[in-house]
Amino acid sequence: DGSLRWVHSRGYSVHDESGQPYRVAEIVQDITEFKQTQQTLQEREAMLADAAKLSTLGYATWSEEQHCYLSVSEEIARIYGYSAEEYMRRFNTHDKSLEKIHPEDRAQFEVAYFNQTKTDDVRHYEFRAIRKDKQVRHIKEWARPVKDSAGKPLHTLVTAQDVTDFKRVEAELNQHRAQLENLVEERTAELRRSTEDLESFSYSVSHDLRQPLRAINGFSQALLEDYYESLDDVGRDYLNRVCRASRKMGDLIDSFLSLSRLSRQEMKLEPVWLDELVAEATQELSSINAGRDVDMVIQEGLEAEGDRTLLKVALMNLMSNAWKFTRDQDPARIEFGATGEPGSRTYFLRDNGIGFDMIYADKLFGAFQRLHKVEEFEGLGIGLATVRRIIERHDGHIWAESKPGEGATFYFTLGTRASAA
Repeated sequence: DGSLRWVHSRGYSVHDESGQPYRVAEIVQDITEFKQTQQTLQEREAMLADAAKLSTLGYATWSEEQHCYLSVSEEIARIYGYSAEEYMRRFNTHDKSLEKIHPEDRAQFEVAYFNQTKTDDVRHYEFRAIRKDKQVRHIKEWARPVKDSAGKPLHTLVTAQDVTDFKRVEAELNQHRAQLENLVEERTAELRRSTEDLESFSYSVSHDLRQPLRAINGFSQALLEDYYESLDDVGRDYLNRVCRASRKMGDLIDSFLSLSRLSRQEMKLEPVWLDELVAEATQELSSINAGRDVDMVIQEGLEAEGDRTLLKVALMNLMSNAWKFTRDQDPARIEFGATGEPGSRTYFLRDNGIGFDMIYADKLFGAFQRLHKVEEFEGLGIGLATVRRIIERHDGHIWAESKPGEGATFYFTLGTRASAA
């Protein structure tokens, strides 16, 4: 049929009664499958040899009975700096095989070797070896006993690997780890000192600065009350400005202290319904701004884990912003909701207010940063900085998207420890 086969042929002469050959008998055997199997084995042996080189693993067979090597691979010989033939000649007895081990490690190797020879488990040793070129290398060996079907020991399969580079990297990692631990300790100490300095500064702000502010405001009010008739309109205007400025500075001090306390306030994590907090904020803002017509849309069932008090402050600040910047819209619309599944949700608060230019987005969450003039919209520029601090304390992230005249959307996430279950 035109197929190609491997055959093995044997011919025999057939003799007559006088001993003369008169024909030839031939026996032919198809050995194609045998040749294919032989080729597959050769290929697998080559692949095994290549794998050993790539993994830097060498192997050998050792006779426990004769105390000598039965075979060695090129890779295990290369580890010690020899060819396979040299290795066999050089270390082909137990005593000679010890010569490749560093003198300081031989006694320990002998103890481990003889304590484990009677076990059927895989034995492993780690020692320093002296190569042919006198280099000292760290070697790791595994020894596994091989037995026949009756359980009689045949030989031991030894696998070896040069782990010098691993040892060097391990030592470097340990050194870096120690340096990192020292650095962490130093930074922790610096942070502790900074925190103490901040607390001292906060105390100074809350006490030392308030006294002169109270004096400025008090004396200005006294001048207005006691010398009102003696002052002209310009003088009265000046004093009123001083009073307003001192009150504003007092408000800024309060906001600053409130922001600084957020970093130190202990958090109490518990299940929190964010939609309920937004509804509470809506009710409070509606009572303050009676007559405002706001179309409020709140997605229900938005549960998260976090500090209820802090999250209420964050959502109140976001709602106050949306409420403020939609006051000229008719109708004003504010929407609170979330996308994604519980555990990986992104929450959003969207309004149809005046919006802002995204080129100023990097200033949006900075303390005392404002994108609009005080004459247009009241505020101290601390609300969004407070929101960011709270979200970050919940291992989350906050950002905003907007266009002038097209409203704004504030997005935020809560970290894994504060995500919805």
